[in-house]
Amino acid sequence: MEYCLAVSDNHYFSDNPQSTSGEKKIDVQLGSSKVSVFTDAGVFSPQSLDKGTAVLLRHLDLAQSQGKVMDLGSGWGPISLALAIENPRVEVVSVEINPRANQLLDKNAELLEINNINQLQLEQIQGNSIDQIWSNPPIRIGKKQLHALLSEAFSKLKIGGNAYLVVQKHLGSDSLAGWIEAELSMPVEKIDSHKGFRVLQVTKPQ
Repeated sequence: MEYCLAVSDNHYFSDNPQSTSGEKKIDVQLGSSKVSVFTDAGVFSPQSLDKGTAVLLRHLDLAQSQGKVMDLGSGWGPISLALAIENPRVEVVSVEINPRANQLLDKNAELLEINNINQLQLEQIQGNSIDQIWSNPPIRIGKKQLHALLSEAFSKLKIGGNAYLVVQKHLGSDSLAGWIEAELSMPVEKIDSHKGFRVLQVTKPQ
């Protein structure tokens, strides 16, 4: 399944970025580690660590120390890299359809000598096999596509597993939480509200 944006929004979650490549290196804080990474045009937030992602990474203490953890919409890799650095025994499964972003994540993992990240597409991941999901989801792809994407991603989550999503309040974090509870029958807890962003903890019930 493909989740693509209009060309004008091709900077994230697009399988065909139109922007001319302009790779560069930036310094970012990923959890407790300050690192240098490669970014590029045509991927999400190439200039710096996105504010929402930074809010989500405040909660890395909730991450699994082992097992399989999915980063849904990994981009150049801030969530995947942070999870892998903080928890070297965990397998981080990164899901991203943008080939430029996939190449950047590979390059950044090699640069940082990280070997516990595995890039897959959602259809390649077995159902009920993921312990946690972490995501700054692509809200701007539209409600219908976003709901389809999250429904498919949550089907990969183990019973009792959690998903951690960061969503801007003005882009519909509360309505998304309501939809997840009403349509997917998965309890949602708002565990943080900071700088206009909500962090939602979604639990897959028994």
